[in-house]
Amino acid sequence: MIYSKYIKVSKIRKIFLLWILFAILIFTSINNFNKYGNLNILTNDSIKKFTKKFGISIKYVQVTGLVNSDINKINIVTNSIYGKATIFIDISNIKDSLEELDWVDTAEVKRVLPDKIFIKILEKSPFALWQNDNELYLITNNGEVITKKNIDYYKDFPLVVGPDAQKHVEKLVKLINSDLEIYKRITASTRVGMRRWNILIDGRIKILLPEYDYLYAWQELIRLQKTKNILDRKISMIDFRDRNRLIIRLMPGVIDEINQSKEMT
Repeated sequence: MIYSKYIKVSKIRKIFLLWILFAILIFTSINNFNKYGNLNILTNDSIKKFTKKFGISIKYVQVTGLVNSDINKINIVTNSIYGKATIFIDISNIKDSLEELDWVDTAEVKRVLPDKIFIKILEKSPFALWQNDNELYLITNNGEVITKKNIDYYKDFPLVVGPDAQKHVEKLVKLINSDLEIYKRITASTRVGMRRWNILIDGRIKILLPEYDYLYAWQELIRLQKTKNILDRKISMIDFRDRNRLIIRLMPGVIDEINQSKEMT
C-alpha cells in the first residue's frame, strides 16, 4: 500500500516539475522576444524539442465505443494527433472532426497527461430505411441520415418512401408496430403528397390511410384482420381515407371467378 502511494506521489511530482520546466521555457522565450523579436520561432521549435525530450507529447490514443464506424476514417483523424504537444492538442477540433463522420453521434475527447488522448464515441442508432429519388439511406428515429453505404444488413428494417418521409418515420413506426403480425407483413410505407401514408402489405395490398384520422384507420384494419382475415383475401386495396365509407378493391380477375362459379351452379 505504501509502495503504491509512493508511485502515485512520484508521478504527480514528475508532472508538476514538467510544468515548471515548461513555464521556464515560455518565460525564456518571452524574454528573447523582447530582445530579438523572434518569439514564434523560439516557442514552436523549443516546445517541440521540450515536449519530445520530457515525454509530454502524444504517444497513445485510445478510442472506445466503435461498432459500425469505419475505423479507417477514425484513424485519419487520430493519426494526426501523435507526436503533438499534449497541452496544445485542440480537443474541440478533434471532437468536431469525429462528429462529422457518418456513424458518429457524439465524441468525448479527453487528454491525460503526460502522453495520452482518450476518445469515447457514441454512435447513431439505425431505425429505418428511407428511399428518395431512387437512393436508399439508413436513418435514425428522428430522420437523420446515417449513411447510404453498406446497408444490406438492414434490409429488414422498416422502409419509408418519399421526400419528407424520414421526418415522420418515428410516429409511423410507433403506429404500425402496434400489431406485430401486420407489421411483419409490411413491405413499404410511402408518404403521399407530404400529407399521409400508403402502406403496402405483402407486396400486393395497398392500405390508404387518412391524413388526420390514421390511428382510427389502423385500429380498424387490425379489427378487420382479426375478425375477417381481410388481408388474406383476394384484394388489392383498402381505402380508409373517408371514415364514413370503406372502399375495398378486389384483385384483377376475382369478379370473373365469382361469375364463373355462379354459372357452374
